[in-house]
Amino acid sequence: MLQKLPGVTLEKGAQKVDWGKRPLTSRMVEYALNDVRYLRPL
Repeated sequence: MLQKLPGVTLEKGAQKVDWGKRPLTSRMVEYALNDVRYLRPL
């Protein structure tokens, strides 16, 4: 769905990581933030 927004391409590598593991890596935090960052434009 997001691919329809101009200039938005999200990295999907963090989909299958262990989200129960702490601390979260910066890559995981960025992935999580992107889950909500584009809700309003969608």
